[in-house]
Amino acid sequence: MDNYQRTEKYDKCFLSQNFMGPNAILMIDEITQSVELTKEMRVLDLGCGMGLTSIFLAKEYGVQTFAVDLWITATDNYKRFLQMGVDDFSIMEMDCTDTAWSDWLAADNPIAKQDIDMIKADNGKYLNLISITGKRK
Repeated sequence: MDNYQRTEKYDKCFLSQNFMGPNAILMIDEITQSVELTKEMRVLDLGCGMGLTSIFLAKEYGVQTFAVDLWITATDNYKRFLQMGVDDFSIMEMDCTDTAWSDWLAADNPIAKQDIDMIKADNGKYLNLISITGKRK
């Protein structure tokens, strides 16, 4: 794993506790080896999950990252970002949440039908947006 020096900097225990699938940090490390990222750029991390890739992009490249997820709350990611030393960010609720969910739940789709109970559980406040700008410490 000689080419994954950035990944090696991250605490393996922290990462494994926050994985939602395969090691996203390892994958984003490889992807970014062939993509030029500069501090002036903005990156949309749609489906950011626990925010690991957003943290990586902000810390390693200093890009402004927009972290959006359906399942993980902005509050949970806020705490995780602070824990990982990313402290320049803002949290905002997305205005389109109600319409986006209405469109989804009206779809004739078995997965959408399963989500009806889930949306009721948190008053439909699932789509959250976090804008983070990385600062290297």
